[in-house]
Amino acid sequence: MQPLSVTTSPVGLFENEPRALIFDPNGSVIDPQTNIRPYERTTSIVRHLADFQALVQMPNRKFPTTAILDHLNQTSAENFLQLHLHPNAVVLFYFLFFPNGENLHKAWTERYGPRLIGCDSLTTEFYWDLRDFLNRVNNENISYCTRESSRNRSEGNNGMAYLYEQQRLYRLQLERIYNALLEEHWAMDD
Repeated sequence: MQPLSVTTSPVGLFENEPRALIFDPNGSVIDPQTNIRPYERTTSIVRHLADFQALVQMPNRKFPTTAILDHLNQTSAENFLQLHLHPNAVVLFYFLFFPNGENLHKAWTERYGPRLIGCDSLTTEFYWDLRDFLNRVNNENISYCTRESSRNRSEGNNGMAYLYEQQRLYRLQLERIYNALLEEHWAMDD
């Protein structure tokens, strides 16, 4: 099952859908088809700050965001958070990867509240940590599509309800793939 495209659904249909956004200025996500599978088709990866800023200024959008700031120290990473993530309502929630991030997780999540869901360093488990974040975004999408399908069905818009239901089923399929990959990863660690 493929996600619905602009050619098969009304323009703007999924505009309010939370869309995963990765700010990755140093190209840590080298091969999205491998590194963030199965979420490579539902995630936007941005390498330049100007492109990132343009996206998060789009009205009526929601971007759960992760920033891979492996080139920044603690002070610079916090400045990025304060300038580009925390005050921005379009950024639904966010996760940061930067040097020494795991040691600042508790203090920063307490300081910045529930929208900052975590901090970590780039470890050997980096791609799995990133997939875990993307799975959380996928779960937000499942909830969004469930709500929109129900709302449209109750308003008598059965065609729209069907489109949202198809998108929900696609997202559930991604979740099953993610869980199978995760199970396989854990089995290799045993």
